[in-house]
Amino acid sequence: MKFTRKCWQINKLSASTFSKCIHYCKSQGSIPVLISVPNYNGWNYQKHNALQEIADKNGINFVDLNLELKKQINWKKDSVDGGDHLNIKGAKKTSAYLGEYLKKEYGLPDRRGTTNYKQWDNDVEEWEKLMLLDKHRKVGL
Repeated sequence: MKFTRKCWQINKLSASTFSKCIHYCKSQGSIPVLISVPNYNGWNYQKHNALQEIADKNGINFVDLNLELKKQINWKKDSVDGGDHLNIKGAKKTSAYLGEYLKKEYGLPDRRGTTNYKQWDNDVEEWEKLMLLDKHRKVGL
């Protein structure tokens, strides 16, 4: 991304929706965080600046994973289409970073292996089985 101080103009409806969502989260006792997931083709500093402005105006954090993961994402290997959508490798890198960020900044606990969150573990197992089936199908096993 090429640095600029220019700011992308967010339309009034989108700006209003952002504001309502942030205020609703706060009213429910949640801590909203704006996040931009990696997108090589569709993201730029003007958009970054616009979201940073919204975050600053509302007193919340903005995590631009385009900047945070700039050196970790390989757009030829971690994307399905060269820069618009992450593949599973890119998604894992993004999720790992985001999980660590939320743990460090907000004390979000790891719920894996916890009785009340057993369904999450079951969902991961099911997802891994589906990924293995998909992998075997692609290589003709």
